[in-house]
Amino acid sequence: MKRLESSWFSFKNTVENILNHHENALAKVNTYIESKQSINLESDIV
Repeated sequence: MKRLESSWFSFKNTVENILNHHENALAKVNTYIESKQSINLESDIV
């Protein structure tokens, strides 16, 4: 029973770490998309 509990705990931690990693990556992508869209680029060519 102890091995099952230990395995389940390790699996749960791994899944939580993966979820956190993906959520952080998604937040960075969304921040980039938002900042990219809010930038007003003006042409220097006349």
